[in-house]
Amino acid sequence: FLCRGATMAKNGSAPPRARSSILLTIFALLAGPAHGFSTTYFAGTSEPDWAFVAAARYDAARAVVQLVPAALNSPTAGSAGSVILNRAFTLSSTVVLSYRFRVTPQGSNPTHGFGLVLLPQAQVALSAIGMPRSGLGMAGLEGFGFEVDLFSNFASECGETSANHVAITTLTYCNGVNNRGTVTTPVSSSSFTGDISSKLTSKSLTDAQWHTVTITITALGVSTYQIDNVVLLSNIQLPAPFSSTNTYYLGFTASTGPEGSPTLMEISNVVITGGTLAASSQYLGGTISFSGCPTSGWALSGQAQCFNNNLMLATSACQGCSATPASSYTGSAFFNQPVTLAITTPLRIQLQYQVSYASNIPPPTRFDVVLVDSAQSGLYYSIAPRQLASLLATDGNWHNAIITVVGGAVTVVVDGMVKVSKAVLLDFPQSSQFSIGFIADHCGGSNIAIQLISAGIGCPALATGTLVSEGCACSAPGIGGAMSAITSPPYFTGGCIAQTCPDNSTGTDLPSGCACKAGYTGSITAVSGPPFYTGACLAVPCPASSDGINVPRGCTCLPGYSGLIVATTNGSKFSGACTAVACPANSTGVNVPGGCACNPGYAGIISAEVGSPYYSGSCVPVSCPANSSGLSVPAGCTCLPGFNGTIAATTSGAKYSGRCSAAACPPRSKGISIPAGCSCEKGHSGAVVAVVGSPFYNVTPFCSPVACPPLSHGESVPTGCICDAGYRGNIVAIEEFEKFNGSCSLVPCPPLTLGTDLVSGCTCVPPFTGTILPAVGFPYYSGQCQLPTSSAPPATPSIAEYALIGLVLLLVVVIVIGGVVIYRRQRGRVRFDPTHAQVIIGGEGGRPRIVVRNPLYVPPLYGEHDFGVADLRPANNGDHARRDQGDQDYDAGYLDLVFNPPRDPVADAMGEILQGNDDNVSVRQGEALGYETVFPMPGETLDADPVAAGAVTHQGDGDAIAETE
Repeated sequence: FLCRGATMAKNGSAPPRARSSILLTIFALLAGPAHGFSTTYFAGTSEPDWAFVAAARYDAARAVVQLVPAALNSPTAGSAGSVILNRAFTLSSTVVLSYRFRVTPQGSNPTHGFGLVLLPQAQVALSAIGMPRSGLGMAGLEGFGFEVDLFSNFASECGETSANHVAITTLTYCNGVNNRGTVTTPVSSSSFTGDISSKLTSKSLTDAQWHTVTITITALGVSTYQIDNVVLLSNIQLPAPFSSTNTYYLGFTASTGPEGSPTLMEISNVVITGGTLAASSQYLGGTISFSGCPTSGWALSGQAQCFNNNLMLATSACQGCSATPASSYTGSAFFNQPVTLAITTPLRIQLQYQVSYASNIPPPTRFDVVLVDSAQSGLYYSIAPRQLASLLATDGNWHNAIITVVGGAVTVVVDGMVKVSKAVLLDFPQSSQFSIGFIADHCGGSNIAIQLISAGIGCPALATGTLVSEGCACSAPGIGGAMSAITSPPYFTGGCIAQTCPDNSTGTDLPSGCACKAGYTGSITAVSGPPFYTGACLAVPCPASSDGINVPRGCTCLPGYSGLIVATTNGSKFSGACTAVACPANSTGVNVPGGCACNPGYAGIISAEVGSPYYSGSCVPVSCPANSSGLSVPAGCTCLPGFNGTIAATTSGAKYSGRCSAAACPPRSKGISIPAGCSCEKGHSGAVVAVVGSPFYNVTPFCSPVACPPLSHGESVPTGCICDAGYRGNIVAIEEFEKFNGSCSLVPCPPLTLGTDLVSGCTCVPPFTGTILPAVGFPYYSGQCQLPTSSAPPATPSIAEYALIGLVLLLVVVIVIGGVVIYRRQRGRVRFDPTHAQVIIGGEGGRPRIVVRNPLYVPPLYGEHDFGVADLRPANNGDHARRDQGDQDYDAGYLDLVFNPPRDPVADAMGEILQGNDDNVSVRQGEALGYETVFPMPGETLDADPVAAGAVTHQGDGDAIAETE
């Protein structure tokens, strides 16, 4: 049950007496302004006189102030930060303010900007921060701003038309508050510029380079506003309540927004020249505590009193209580000096308490440890739970409680046991002044005693220790940094920083654990003290058959190897392998890197390469060489018909051995070679046909000897044929037609005989007697006709016989006389041309020449033969020779070739055919048919038709055949 009329104070207004200011530490203000001074801040070190608000922080590694670190830039909302000098600053006739800035965009579109602010003393709070985004962290404050704007807002927002401009503003809202933030109000129409990029040497404010701002303030306002010694604004009068004698607080603000890329904004080397700067407050150390009754500085109200050397918030025996006991009792105690807490400032309170109550009444209804917001009419925040029954011991014994508050998150530990742990329990402003206090309610009969062991700024995260004032160390493994107490929020400088993972490793930080990156091997262990870790991550070298500096930087398989090497974090720290590529088609070898040679009969070069197919070149089958056929050397080549040889595939030279050579013409034939063509020798019939394989020509049939023709006998024409007994003629082996020339004709009966021819039979003319028989060879008969050896007188010729003899004699006389009358002597050599089987007559020195083709008979001579010089004269038949149209052409008739004198070589060559002084050879020209030759017996008169006698005629053009050159 609740006490009748009891009051339950909730998060709301505290009693009026609880609104007094609380100061966590003791400050000493040393007066004594300096005139015409010049001082520099942030020239390589942090400064205790500056308060960092919201996103602002000091980067010890770079020795600069980060107004808005890029890492805190929100993609959906603006981030803002400020840093305020905690020393009053009084202007004088001329003051020069300068600082350096650097803007480093993390993308192509930096947003919003930053600036210097002068805040009046009456309004200043060390937690001052204005509107973010287009408000640059200064909009909504009081005083004056000197902005550097990086982003162009809408033209409706106070006339901004471009990015990269500067302006002097009053910090009041120009166009109200909208979803893009705010824009501050320029002090005049001439106090802002357009785009200034073209005026600067660097041509950009966001080039990640340091630039210098210099502002000169006089009694009337701003004399010059410069960047990098380029005057951008001048003679700008500042409106009331500006006065050169006013006191201000100097600060810097900055903000980004979601409209563009995260942007890092940094300042350094802040120099103040002129004016006067109040002395710095100095923290004197110590903590808030009381053992026994509270000392001065504590305001007690209600039932709160000092009793039995304890602070009693409630007591069953109120002695000297300021409030009359009633059905409900309340007691409170507040420290009357406030502490400024930023959202990240840790507050630590440690106390001992004792709670007891009578058994016949309910337990105390409330026992809170609270923070009272001095600037918000006593609004308080409970940092310890009210329901003691479930969370705090109420057994009348003394207990120990530790309460920590960081960024609104509260942790309560009672006797070593965590009772409350809320990530965000308090929703107080990011930075404000608070008083620490205790409140209790009870229905009477309760005793609540408190001993405050310590209260103060606790050691921040990662630090070891209790309170900053008592010393904090950065001694945990992987934690580096240093801390020292200062007089202004956050009441310490420096801090403990979780050291980043070393090179070639990854992880949040060393305390959280670092693992080697892919491709690196090793381990990282966090330790105390520089370099805050042991071990290392070493790059794994490229594996076998690959090339590269190491696995993390990339490994490429060597020429001739395929595969992919990928860095990993486990096992050997890489995956994949480089495998030797097998030799390609038509080549042999271990593999491409080991070398591949083209197979026999293939030509080409295989070279190892990087990248698929990991080699260049190919092995191409060599074509079959000359005089052979086939798809290629590897597939097999066969010598063409008539060619002899073998083609074998090899790996050297032309990639094959052997050749196909033309086979020689076989026996009984002649020619260059079988492929070029072979013709049968004279007297042989058939053909030489080229074939594949030995003997490279057709064996049957080819160039067979021609048998001797009828009326002749012998082995064959090539070996020689002789006319049968009683026949005469000449069988000559030739290459054309029947493969021989000539024939054997019947020999007429010799003189003094009667009969047609020797074969038919010849009988001696009476009174001659004897036997005439056919024989082989000249004179083609054997035997003779002789007069009988009887003494009887010869018979007297008859009248008919005398008439015949007279007629013959007359004919001889006529022929002789006629020849003498018309004959014009011609001489010429008589030669035999065996190649063409012809007799050539004359032709020397332009003389007429007669060619006798295919004579019926020539002696068995081999090679060309010269019979000697003979006279050409009309034959005894009375036909005449004459010239016709300038050609040595002879009409039909007989020409006698008279060898005079006779020559033994002729007789030797022709045997008995050419004997005596009157041996002759007659040549008869056929009528446009060709020539025939007749070799008569000695003394024989050729009055019979040679054709009828068996001569062979050859058709053809008479003019062409009867050459008469």
